[in-house]
Amino acid sequence: MTKNQLLGVLALGLALSPLAASRAQETPLRTAPEAVQERVAERVATRKERLTTISQRIIERLTKLSNRFDETITRLSAHLERKTATGADLATAKTKVEEAAKLNAEVKSTLAALIPKVATALSATELKTSFQTLRPELEKIRTNLRTIHTTLMEAIKLVRATETTN
Repeated sequence: MTKNQLLGVLALGLALSPLAASRAQETPLRTAPEAVQERVAERVATRKERLTTISQRIIERLTKLSNRFDETITRLSAHLERKTATGADLATAKTKVEEAAKLNAEVKSTLAALIPKVATALSATELKTSFQTLRPELEKIRTNLRTIHTTLMEAIKLVRATETTN
């Protein structure tokens, strides 16, 4: 054996210890496309997790807001009943409160219908396009909630205006 052959054998022995050689045989090498596909799959999974938590948070917040409007409508209706019993004319305020109650019922039904749609959107392969179909419904809910708020504020102003005159 020549000196160069001996050095080559030693280099191989140092580079691949028995443990490293057995690990190299156990784990197959991944090709670049497989590694890219794995990273893409991991990113899609984390994106789905984020979208799940975000959508749950949005639905929860909108539901809480709708419930608070229900409480406000109930209190305001009771207040209007007490005031009309004393003889105050609050017909326009009552119509405003009834309008707000109808809008709030519509918001609740839209939210209830939105929950399964979000679940199907999360299971879709194209997340971006599946969530874009939900945007109009969310915008409708938001505009209805804003309308409920302004309607209730107008009703409260009408009640307060009659309190100062009586």
